[in-house]
Amino acid sequence: MQVLSEPKERIFNLVNEMNDLQLLEVADYMQFIRQKNNNDTLDLTKASESTLGFWDNEDDEVWNNV
Repeated sequence: MQVLSEPKERIFNLVNEMNDLQLLEVADYMQFIRQKNNNDTLDLTKASESTLGFWDNEDDEVWNNV
């Protein structure tokens, strides 16, 4: 469990040394990272859904119960 706490402890120590303006910049960047990760997950989900529609047709109906 030490591995997980080391980055948090390092960030905590760095944050304690920053002024308010720097902290706002860090908070904005952290929010950007969270949003980017959420968007990447949504994009992959949407991409996989769009490829599944190709198989939903009458010609391939015989394969649905294989």
